[in-house]
Amino acid sequence: MISYVAATGRGRHGVFMRLRDHPLMSHRGHPNWPPEWTWMSGRYSTAPDGEAGVLENARMSSVNHTAMFLTVSYIGGLYVSRVYFDDPDFCERICNLLKQNFGSSIQTIGDLEIS
Repeated sequence: MISYVAATGRGRHGVFMRLRDHPLMSHRGHPNWPPEWTWMSGRYSTAPDGEAGVLENARMSSVNHTAMFLTVSYIGGLYVSRVYFDDPDFCERICNLLKQNFGSSIQTIGDLEIS
């Protein structure tokens, strides 16, 4: 299970770092945070850039254990992203963490300290 704390530091599970900076937040050597968003429904606007938007949903892919789907709301629209990982266990752990943070901004989630 991924541990997270409010401030950077050492915990009983090791060194903590921001989710966005964690070395396993990547796929094939490329960072996967912040996600790239595609308009899904509602009022269309420019897709969220960077860490804009509020997390509405997170779920694992049913066909690929190294991918999850995220949904955010942003200026009256819903946007989706498929986020790939190299490590399937870490992908599932992050997805479970994100499920605990529905309603949080993507920036706040990127700031979460994890080990």
